[in-house]
Formats: sequence, structure tokens, C-alpha cells
Amino acid sequence: MNKEQWITKRWEHKESRRYYKIFLQRSLIGWEVLRCWGGINQATGNKMVVPCESYQEALNQLSMIEKQRQRKNYALVLDSQ
Repeated sequence: MNKEQWITKRWEHKESRRYYKIFLQRSLIGWEVLRCWGGINQATGNKMVVPCESYQEALNQLSMIEKQRQRKNYALVLDSQ
């Protein structure tokens, strides 16, 4: 198993000028995935925290999000792994 680490990823959709960013981070009770999205250079956007009981569960969430971004033609522009 890989060492547990924080992960940050960001995707952008050039045509719609939208971004999607995720942070896999430690919380007080385990791990969480912070999901942020909105318009590039705009004040609009939102966020959602997904609590996870384990690092593996958080990685599974990350994998699911990556597949969704690929299906929606977002380009990966930042990967901290």
C-alpha cells in the first residue's frame, strides 16, 4: 500500500470556462474529499465535503470523480501526486 498522502487535483473545461478541484485531506475523524467547482475568473462556485472512513475509501471517491471529469471532457491541469 502506498503511503497515505494529501492529494490535490484540478480540471478545467475550456469551452464552458468551468473548473473542478478536489482535495483529499485528513480530518479529525479520518479522511475527507473536498470538492470545489465554479466558473473560471468568476465569483460563482460551490463546494461539498465528502467524509470517508478510510484512506482507501477516499481514493475510491477520487477515482470516481476522475472518471466523471473525463466523461465530461475536462482537462487535468494540476495533479499533486
